[in-house]
Amino acid sequence: MRFTLKVLRCRKGLETVTAMFMLLLMFAVITGVIAAWTNYNQSVQDQMQIEQDRSKEQIMLINQTTENDIIKDIEIKNTGTIEVQIRALYQILNEETTLICDPSVDSRIGADTHIAPSETLTLNLLPLEIVSEARVIAATERGVRTINSIIPVSSETPPIPPNPHKYTYGLLELYWEEFEYKAFDNNFNPSGQWDPGWIVPSGSRYIAWKATITNIGVKDITLNDLSSFTTVSSSSSDLRSWYIYSDPPNKPQSVLLRVDVPTEVIFVWKEAGTNGYKSIYEQPTVAMVFLTFYGAFEGGAPYAQTVPFEAAITVT
Repeated sequence: MRFTLKVLRCRKGLETVTAMFMLLLMFAVITGVIAAWTNYNQSVQDQMQIEQDRSKEQIMLINQTTENDIIKDIEIKNTGTIEVQIRALYQILNEETTLICDPSVDSRIGADTHIAPSETLTLNLLPLEIVSEARVIAATERGVRTINSIIPVSSETPPIPPNPHKYTYGLLELYWEEFEYKAFDNNFNPSGQWDPGWIVPSGSRYIAWKATITNIGVKDITLNDLSSFTTVSSSSSDLRSWYIYSDPPNKPQSVLLRVDVPTEVIFVWKEAGTNGYKSIYEQPTVAMVFLTFYGAFEGGAPYAQTVPFEAAITVT
């Protein structure tokens, strides 16, 4: 009888220890899950903040000088809405891209590479001995690069005005310097004054956009009324699209892009195939821009292409 009681007591003690061990194990697992979720959530928030800051960055290479066939200096302007730091310089020479240095730490340059909004930074590149035929690209710490690098000229030719900065996307070539907007209250009229489209006032009743595009393919392209200009706000999920306009208005709207002929393409309608206008955001924001083209090649083959702007417009 005593032996049986001892066995029962030992069994109950073992069950108690096992139960306590399982509780501790479950607590450890739950703690690990909570810690992992917290770390993941923080990582997502950090990444979202980085992407939001990146969308506000925009830098332009506005000037470059040479001396004895060597690039003497470059001037970079911060056209975005937040402070940036230049953390990399690249050169493109003979179609090969090479990292030059990180100018923020390179003792040969010895410069503070932070740039406040609307301010410029001049970097002395003489010690780096970059040949004048090279094309210099600057990049921020978040990876945003200059959107309009100066195309250098050899020292044997006289200086010429800056190139209007054409960028190629597949079959299309965009003239970034000729990207414009027009604000209006009642009826849209494509004639009259247009303003540079990178900074747009908020609260304008209606907005139209204009981009100069060249078809660099081998066949004419007819864009149809589904072609659109879309903005995506970085501060909200508000996505807005404006659709193609032809002058005089056709039904349906269409624009002919002849080969090697710069063509102004206007976006104004709030819906494809209909009239009516669309407003810009009521609150200040920064918005990424995408162009979507639909249509047909000469001969009837279908055509479609999406063009990311690689930059953002600022709504003040």
